[in-house]
Amino acid sequence: MLLLSLYYLRIRASILVALLITLLNERYEMELSERNKLVIARVENFNYILRTAMFVLLGTLALGIFAEGNAHIWALSATIIGAALYGMLAGNTALNDMAALRDDMDEETKNTNYGVSVLSAPLPVFRVILLLVYLVIAATQLMMLHG
Repeated sequence: MLLLSLYYLRIRASILVALLITLLNERYEMELSERNKLVIARVENFNYILRTAMFVLLGTLALGIFAEGNAHIWALSATIIGAALYGMLAGNTALNDMAALRDDMDEETKNTNYGVSVLSAPLPVFRVILLLVYLVIAATQLMMLHG
């Protein structure tokens, strides 16, 4: 749990630094380099969210398989539900932020290869896949524990 908190704080700090740079410059329009810093920080955050939730779910799977007795079932169930909710909600928030940053691109950036690639990314499809993966993993683990 401490590692999870440290990951979260590190990622939030990188996002806050990027936002602070923007605010300290006292400009309302983001420069390309500032926007890129925000995009990179948020995509990195999204990656940490997915990795953290998946590691927790893999750990609960291992405990469900190798633990003896039934005393652990409810604690594992709560952990599975919590990890799945964390992955779904935090991942969805990161995708929303990436979509907002994508919508804020200026015309010059939109016409670059990078801009075309970013605009063509199917974020709604990624959102559905994200939610389905976490729901299926959580449901199958809960069925394994209580089945």
